[in-house]
Amino acid sequence: MQRSILKAHANLLELALRMADPAMVERFRAAGPQHVSSRYTWKHVADRVLAVLTDTGATCWRARPGTTPPVATIPGAARAVELHARASKAYQSGDRASATRLCQEALSADPLHPESIYLLGVIALEANQYAESLRLFHHATTLRPHEASYVSAVGEAYRSLGRTAEAAESFRTATRIDAGFAAGHNALGEVLLDGGDAPAAEACFRAAIAIRPTYERAHMNLGRALHVEGDLAGAAAALGEAVRINPKYATAHNNLGAVLQAQGKGEEAAAHFRDAIAIRADYPEAHFNLGGALLAAGDPAAAVGEFQEAIRLRPKYARAHAQMAQALFDYGQVATSVQVFQSALALNPNDQPTRLRLVTGAVRSP
Repeated sequence: MQRSILKAHANLLELALRMADPAMVERFRAAGPQHVSSRYTWKHVADRVLAVLTDTGATCWRARPGTTPPVATIPGAARAVELHARASKAYQSGDRASATRLCQEALSADPLHPESIYLLGVIALEANQYAESLRLFHHATTLRPHEASYVSAVGEAYRSLGRTAEAAESFRTATRIDAGFAAGHNALGEVLLDGGDAPAAEACFRAAIAIRPTYERAHMNLGRALHVEGDLAGAAAALGEAVRINPKYATAHNNLGAVLQAQGKGEEAAAHFRDAIAIRADYPEAHFNLGGALLAAGDPAAAVGEFQEAIRLRPKYARAHAQMAQALFDYGQVATSVQVFQSALALNPNDQPTRLRLVTGAVRSP
């Protein structure tokens, strides 16, 4: 009941913003429920919307004094909904240019149509226009502060900009708005794991899986976290579940191979690296890992081929240069290995193990 009341008040607040009517916002600020989430009071949200109206000087249509028309009577609203539906279909079919054009037309009909603003943000994010995506997602969340997916999208934009603390806070807010938002728990876990807090990340991934048991990305991430924590058996189980759910999940195959390699199961590891490459041939990490498995198995000639492919896909892959040099050294091509070791050091001058191997190779080189 409380959730439905909150949704109704949120819709009224959106209507007030669309009407650019500060007086109506003030009425909702006083009449709304006490809390929008564990973080924000209704007054906080209303004040934020009022500030936006004041700062931007919004010039949307106003109702006549004393009237509260339904959203459907907002000029252009129906046209915006129809255009956005077409934009969504274009986006899903991969036609980003048409989706962008249709969203812009929708906003010409209704300048505060949140779904179109959000979709433009998604397209901008995919095009690596991170600052623009952040602006659009912030705009969408101002219109729909109760929409967890919009708040989470702000976090994705922050993450892409390298602003990890703000990204984490956005993901936390999204999960407070909707505790059942699995993607928000998973995204927060990814930020925490990248920041070095594997135990906290593990808790987030487990929360996401509890909400959505077939969430393969959360299972894969749980495996990553457990690997960092040293629980190789647990990591293998989580990653195995990810590939069971989605046998075409190349990243999970690659990560499972890395765990199996750490467990000393080289043949099984190589099989999963090959699976990852079969799914995604242009996967430099999988070629690199397969090369490592082959090198450990005593096949430096085959390993060289995999390292070469990893370097072809990513020319500045320093670790692949270093490992290929080691494979060449083991294969007896010492002079060539010295040249490749030098290339590796040029890419990563602080790699001391490679520097030592270079010295050894130079001593043995004729």
